[in-house]
Amino acid sequence: MGDPAKEFQRDRLLTVGEGAEYLQLSESWLNKARLSGRGPRFIKMGRSVRYSVQALEEFKRANARGSTSEYASHSGPGRPPKNGK
Repeated sequence: MGDPAKEFQRDRLLTVGEGAEYLQLSESWLNKARLSGRGPRFIKMGRSVRYSVQALEEFKRANARGSTSEYASHSGPGRPPKNGK
């Protein structure tokens, strides 16, 4: 069995502020990305929004690029869709 402290840390849910800090982004950006559907997957419990560390890691991996020319071929965080809609 794994280390219980590591299991707790991996399964811990982060607030919007903690999620923004984890991604090194502003809370405002994270809120806007959530509303537009371009941010990381989130969990809604009542009025509270939470992010799992796993979802934030997946978001980071999905947005990793090898060069700046790759950026133009993907609509990612902060980028409008290619067709302008």
